[in-house]
Amino acid sequence: MLKKKLAKLLLPVILIIFASQVGATDKMVATGQSIQQAIDDVSVSGGGAVTLSSGVHIIDKPIKIKSNITLCGQGKNTSIIKTTKDIKIIIQADSGLENVTIENLELFGCPTKNAGGIHITSRTKNHENIKLSRVNVYETGWGVHIKGAKNVIIENCNFSRNGNLDSLKYAHNLYLRRCYTVYVSNSIFDNSISANGINISYSTDINIDKCQMQGNYFRGIRAADTKGFTVKNCIITGNGDVGLLANSEKTVTTDINWQNNRVANNKNKGIYARPGATGTCTNNNSYGNSNDYNLSKGITSSNNISDSTKDICCIGKNAQSKIEAEDCCRHSGIKIEKCSENGQNTTDINNGDYCVYHKIDFGTLTNSFQARLASNATGANIEIRLDSIKGKLIGTCPVTNTGGWQKWGTKSINITDTSGTHDLYLVFTGSDTGSLLKLNWFSFAG
Repeated sequence: MLKKKLAKLLLPVILIIFASQVGATDKMVATGQSIQQAIDDVSVSGGGAVTLSSGVHIIDKPIKIKSNITLCGQGKNTSIIKTTKDIKIIIQADSGLENVTIENLELFGCPTKNAGGIHITSRTKNHENIKLSRVNVYETGWGVHIKGAKNVIIENCNFSRNGNLDSLKYAHNLYLRRCYTVYVSNSIFDNSISANGINISYSTDINIDKCQMQGNYFRGIRAADTKGFTVKNCIITGNGDVGLLANSEKTVTTDINWQNNRVANNKNKGIYARPGATGTCTNNNSYGNSNDYNLSKGITSSNNISDSTKDICCIGKNAQSKIEAEDCCRHSGIKIEKCSENGQNTTDINNGDYCVYHKIDFGTLTNSFQARLASNATGANIEIRLDSIKGKLIGTCPVTNTGGWQKWGTKSINITDTSGTHDLYLVFTGSDTGSLLKLNWFSFAG
């Protein structure tokens, strides 16, 4: 009887010790050590983080990523994986991977026939919950391939100068095939030496926002046999064929939503939807292409222009409307994530980061500001500036600790009387190291 009581008393202690041991299986990998061995060890324990130390990690065989693994660098752009071999740098260990995150890494490879950057593909069981954040992939033969996957996030990445000359029109910076619900944001896909900035086929619910596709050998961004193809607030210029294309291999892409894009100086058509495509095309600026707009009858088109003197990549907003924080035209340093209050919010906001919102109409008089925010830090501020990062300061909104990173509160302040249309800069400052706040939305009032 005494033994049973003792066992009952000790059980919570044993569980706590076991849990701490599981958490302790996260691995730090120094340069020269085996990345694969660390992944295997963490995987056996049920998953966790494998962090690569700052420096250059040389590999001569592919790294096989596994479920429930976060493979990350020690800081922004300080951890580099490099190979001189004709190999793919990161590949899947098996079909049906779940909960894989790769972040804060730079990958350099070879622009050769069999080489690649990140290839997470499956022809049988789909992968699920794949996230690439702050990952740069340069000079690999086949860039980044995600094939056979659900719930994919690619954010704040740069996949550029990828491709190989043995695969003209086929080796892209990014290829999404048989992917279902994908969000690509705040990323760059430039100067593929052989094919597209982004290529998409046989997919559903693809969303591309605030990205850049410039100087690619073939096309800027193309989707074939896809249902749900949103492209907004993107810059698509100087590509070797079509800028923005709804295409077909077997069936034409449908349910497109193209808005607020600048599509310029592409060698062939600018914005092109093949016959049979359906959806909307609004508020775009396509100019300097061989044919600026070539849209099928199923496309509803409005407010599109062809004018090189106007920047329409971000449409203006009324200051006294609710402005979603993630709808910035450009930013430095932040990320975007799902919000507990529905929709999305900006996150990972550090001292010196900023967001820019073009063409904000303050009307004849605006004198107050409110923000919906969350913070678990102290000493942060939002500087509200006009027309440049060091422009006129019309107000400073102090950020208080709300009690958690998804516990939201609304902060209101008075600002200097403001009128007219301006580019709005929200500049984030603070004494804490690391994240300062999350921002859901903001608005002004008169």
